[in-house]
Amino acid sequence: MSEEIKIAHGPIQKTITKLEMTTQQLNSDMTSGYVGENTLDMTKKLEELNHLLEDVLASYQVMLLEHGKSTMDAVDQFIESEQSIASSIQFIK
Repeated sequence: MSEEIKIAHGPIQKTITKLEMTTQQLNSDMTSGYVGENTLDMTKKLEELNHLLEDVLASYQVMLLEHGKSTMDAVDQFIESEQSIASSIQFIK
């Protein structure tokens, strides 16, 4: 029974790199400074929501980058384990 799991490091690395570049390009630059002399509660609330959105986006970017790094670390560790097991099997034979 020969069931082999194959991990192609190149495509995974390429996808993670693309994800990292895209994540860094996310922009939360909401138009701010519209409050001016207008003191309506709605304008203040929109400004507050924009700041919250910027915080959420920044957290999301950090999470995506950390997830990408964790994914690559797991793939690298899996490949190293597979190579170690293969070497052990060859040594036993």
